[in-house]
Amino acid sequence: MSEVAAASSPDSVGIQDGVGTREIVVVMIAIAENVSRAVREAGQETVSQSVLPFPGRKVYRDRYVAELTALVTRWSTEGVFLVARH
Repeated sequence: MSEVAAASSPDSVGIQDGVGTREIVVVMIAIAENVSRAVREAGQETVSQSVLPFPGRKVYRDRYVAELTALVTRWSTEGVFLVARH
């Protein structure tokens, strides 16, 4: 199954191993509207979305790194990251 098909499939977007999708990070501002539409069509409107610029140019890379760092810091504080099972 392609990533696009997987992302738009209601079975793949929901709960897996008791953990639901908490946030979608779009890494390209130009596709944010398309991603939002796919999220609505998948019935996942309650999932939070963050949009970051594609880091292809230095000015965007600096913004990308700053915004992604803020997201990762927030997720860490909120306990979003899963602990590996051994």
